[in-house]
Amino acid sequence: MKKLPWTQEEIDILRNNFLSENGKVRVCELLTNRTRPAIMTKASDLKLNPLKNYYKNENFFEVPNTLNSSISGIIASDGHMYMGNKKDGGRVEVYQNTEDEEMLEQIKIATESNHIIKRRKRKYHISMNRKQPSIGIGYSSTLSFYNPHKWIKDINKNWNIPIGHKSYIINSPPIIFNNLDYQLAYIYGLISGDGSVYIKGRSLTITIRATLPLLTWCKQVVSTFLKENLNTTITKEKNSKYLYFLDVNGYKAIRLFEKMRSLNCVKLSRKWDNPAILAHIVEKRANPLFLQRLDNPKKKQESLSQPAPSSVNTHDILVNTV
Repeated sequence: MKKLPWTQEEIDILRNNFLSENGKVRVCELLTNRTRPAIMTKASDLKLNPLKNYYKNENFFEVPNTLNSSISGIIASDGHMYMGNKKDGGRVEVYQNTEDEEMLEQIKIATESNHIIKRRKRKYHISMNRKQPSIGIGYSSTLSFYNPHKWIKDINKNWNIPIGHKSYIINSPPIIFNNLDYQLAYIYGLISGDGSVYIKGRSLTITIRATLPLLTWCKQVVSTFLKENLNTTITKEKNSKYLYFLDVNGYKAIRLFEKMRSLNCVKLSRKWDNPAILAHIVEKRANPLFLQRLDNPKKKQESLSQPAPSSVNTHDILVNTV
């Protein structure tokens, strides 16, 4: 069968739409007489390479601060880093449910990027019930950054986040990471990505999820901030071989919540601007006895005023495996 030559009108449609968001799908819808392989071949002939049109702040993760620490925490919990090869320049990706896409938009703004957020259908957990998790079908949004070699190098150096299947092996940040606000911002990112903030009974609960070494470090950081021991137990997730969780409850959760909201971080409104949670805190602060406990925590150990350790020996930690 003889190939039909491309008209100038078709070429214009290709040029004007191919590099836009969901451009490939848009072009296929407009050029119904062209197959997808034919469109991709013509786009290559016209040198319409989307990667050359993307940009970002290459130095964004070079020097730690609260903003890039929070984004690193999100990458650690709900992201992926891939170095790539000669044909593929690699990627740093961040995933969220489409309903929480606002956070991906904030990351784009913070990193001075024009990279595209893509949406797709996927299966996901719709219940936080650890005994009877339920699965639903929804939409997932992915923000992908291409050719991120410097980013990956800086993220690994400053936050100790590994390439590949990090969920199984991620550890605590290195020794140079000794600023308490940066540490809390990193944990804020972990909570925004894979943690929870909710009212349980008449108490605020913040749940942090991570590997045992990282979660042990998080517990020490939170204790350092609170200036008192965090007595809750690190517990193994029932449906995971590698993940554990730690709950912070009551007035300790309120103090941690208010501190984290005050930091310059990307914000997920569903967790950090939830009207029910904010109303709960206002109600608790109206109680004089609770207010006294909230604003004057007991100082149990002078050692807790020291910076949290950069690495933790988990062999001596008692872990609940129920």
